[in-house]
Amino acid sequence: MRSLLDPHGKATVLLLSAHFRSDLPTIAELKEALKVRDCRYYKLYSKEGKQFEFLEQAYRTHLYMVDPKNTDWNARVTDYLLLSGHVHTHEFISVKFHATLIGGYWLTQAVIDEIKAIMSNRRLIDIQKRHVKDLRAQLAEGVDLAKTIGLNDPTMGLSTREEVERLLKGYAVEARKQLDQALTDWVQSNKWQMRPPKSKRVPSDDESSLTTGESSTDPQVAALV
Repeated sequence: MRSLLDPHGKATVLLLSAHFRSDLPTIAELKEALKVRDCRYYKLYSKEGKQFEFLEQAYRTHLYMVDPKNTDWNARVTDYLLLSGHVHTHEFISVKFHATLIGGYWLTQAVIDEIKAIMSNRRLIDIQKRHVKDLRAQLAEGVDLAKTIGLNDPTMGLSTREEVERLLKGYAVEARKQLDQALTDWVQSNKWQMRPPKSKRVPSDDESSLTTGESSTDPQVAALV
């Protein structure tokens, strides 16, 4: 399976939602307009497309985290576009992908490792929280069981349950907040925009000197999270 990153250790990945592949610009058009060394489309459920799953998960998780009532988080990703280098401001992207672009990210190996760690740690905390929730349910059942059978066991009494509830109140809430903030920080630092970030941007040899000047209020940009 080919590497996500170009020889300079960089890549831009755009998340797309297209009814038909014909809705998307051709590879030749992309290379000509963006002056990139290489670019490829990958279908969501293809063997190669699976290597981008962590980006889709990060996108959906962050969007839902910001606003659970916003149904955009359930937008269907159909394709990924992998571009060599860190591609940013260009009218071609704004025009050609206006109806299909969901989001995108600038990547390096450090950026990939960081988001994979954040998402993995979120899953581990969620598992831990479920274990604690199950423990509470088991303790409640134990109190009822002891009463039903007519047993007098202090470890199965209501006081024990209340003590555990006090001990576990707010369990892992702060840990989850810290990971939510880490995800938000990652997205804000690495999401594809129509302008390059003010820092941490060193163009690779195959990046073009793309024109600037688009408004930061461009509706396509504002829609990206």
